Amino acid sequence: MNQAAWERSPLSQKLIVDLAKKGSAGLGEIIYLSETSSTNQRAKELIDEGKTSFAVITDFQNAGKGRLDRIWQAPKESSILISMVEKLNGVSNPGWLNLWAATIVRRVLLENFLFEIKLKWPNDLVVPNGNSFLKFGGILSQIHKDQVIFGIGINYSQDQNELPIVTATSLKLLTVQYRPREEVLADLISTMHLNWQSEAASSEFPTAATVREYQAASHTMAKEVSVSLPNGKVITGIAEGLAANGALLVKTQSGEIHTITAGDVN
Repeated sequence: MNQAAWERSPLSQKLIVDLAKKGSAGLGEIIYLSETSSTNQRAKELIDEGKTSFAVITDFQNAGKGRLDRIWQAPKESSILISMVEKLNGVSNPGWLNLWAATIVRRVLLENFLFEIKLKWPNDLVVPNGNSFLKFGGILSQIHKDQVIFGIGINYSQDQNELPIVTATSLKLLTVQYRPREEVLADLISTMHLNWQSEAASSEFPTAATVREYQAASHTMAKEVSVSLPNGKVITGIAEGLAANGALLVKTQSGEIHTITAGDVN
């Protein structure tokens, strides 16, 4: 692997816009910020100002957050950080927003890099590591007014000593072939926008094909899991599948099936 290729530099907004043009028809704007509190927070502010259907990208978040308000920290210019904003268009199954976005992001990364990618419910991008996994990305979907914000964070060029925990990794550490961040971001923008325009306008969301794709890529399904609920309770059992609303179905040893809408799965 060419280590020099992974050297850090600011993103080129013009290059991202030019590369994304062919697939982003109807997307209002691609906004680049060298630094921001978080792309999701900035997206909310722009929605409040009247913007619709746009993307916010940055080289550094000084107050980035993941699911359950966890801090997302990374060195400047080391990550792919983007919030895609789309009109909800009547979508009434919000429990699938994270899962849908993770499915599309995985699809894009598989087209750009050569390594195995799995999805850990509800929002993590991981690679298998023996009986466990290493996390390199995540999705935080939020509804604001009549729009949905898909916040995406992917570890790109971090070395191990720059990662917050030993179970994290980056595209660079996975020794995959180098791709400029601009190319990956442009591909994410155009692919997510095209797929959202298609699926959000269909008679069902998500489509049956997307559900099958997510399930086939899942690192959680059919495994014994331990789920830490927001109230502190822990449920252990087999991940039997997904409910229609995207909730995780966990069957305990007693045969009871729990429907999990939020929690940490290990």
